Amino acid sequence: MKPIVLCIIDELNLEQLNDYSKVFLNPSSNIYSDIGLGKKVNTPSEVITEKISNADFYCNLNLINAINHAKENKSKVHIIGDYTKDKGVLDAIIKVSKDLSLKNVYLHLYGKKLNIKTITNEYKIAKVANTFTTSTNAEKAYDAIAKNKKVSKSKDLNAATVSNNDTVIFYNLDLSSYDELIEKLITNKSELKNINVISIFKYNKLSYMYEIDKVTGLSKYISDNNMKQLRVNVDYSFDGYTLNDYKGLKISNGNILNMDISKYDFVVANINSKELKKLENKVSEIGGKLLIVSPNSDNTILATKDLTLYKGNTYSIFSTIIELLGLKQIKGYAKSLVGKNDNLPEFIFRAVSIVFIILCVTIYMAKFLHFYLTK
Repeated sequence: MKPIVLCIIDELNLEQLNDYSKVFLNPSSNIYSDIGLGKKVNTPSEVITEKISNADFYCNLNLINAINHAKENKSKVHIIGDYTKDKGVLDAIIKVSKDLSLKNVYLHLYGKKLNIKTITNEYKIAKVANTFTTSTNAEKAYDAIAKNKKVSKSKDLNAATVSNNDTVIFYNLDLSSYDELIEKLITNKSELKNINVISIFKYNKLSYMYEIDKVTGLSKYISDNNMKQLRVNVDYSFDGYTLNDYKGLKISNGNILNMDISKYDFVVANINSKELKKLENKVSEIGGKLLIVSPNSDNTILATKDLTLYKGNTYSIFSTIIELLGLKQIKGYAKSLVGKNDNLPEFIFRAVSIVFIILCVTIYMAKFLHFYLTK
């Protein structure tokens, strides 16, 4: 089968789409989840905000057990994350630690020019053990966290490494950038014994506090139908904010122009607008179909040269891909943008109405002329 290629380009210049058939859809707060899930799904941020506000977070048994694991073993709790993100979650975890009378709490934080003294004064019971920049690789971060080979030279840091019987909490909602570090922590059992590693949401092989509601996403549906798919530089919200290893799915952060896309049934990629022409030629050479999605603040543009597009919304792109792949539509989802024109009945109604009005006017004028002439 020749591939269906969907490319996502932020803020695309309309002049680049002069030769394309276009339809303007609603603006989207997250085009990746709109396409990948086909319906509204609460984001991790929305879920966790509600859990914290209704106090469910503070009663979560998995979190309490993880902290008690360290307390009962007279060990330490290590909290790892990007300090510039999800601070409310960090605050909530430290509150639970304080409520459970835990004293050995250490922070290993990512961020630029972090003020260690200010952070320590804010949290009182929690001390900063390590600071990293976003460019710090997993090996250096692991050596700092587990072997005390510090990356930062600050004198305000407190010496504390992950050791046997400790608890490690990854508090960021998106853990996709921590894959290698997580893998090192959970696989080096010869170095770290009986450690409890937990995340907020289900991720990889970690223990977790909450699980995002499962939906039949596009990736899973394509995989269940034994088709191959490639995803390039696409946000993990495409799969409902979970990391899934579906059969036939390859995920890459490389350059799609350097990849063989002919062996896939469906390809979705985030590209630069300057790469559009080259990708168009690449898809054309293998006889595939190219669809372009460009989200901006006013609307979302869907464009193609191969199809006639009808009105719909961004969720409709989900069903459009399913139809183009020749798969059975899923009940309860928005209709495809390339299927039967849902506006056709309305068009017919308006056309009939206009004809009826013209006919009435004609009859009236005929009667008027007949009356005038006979008189």
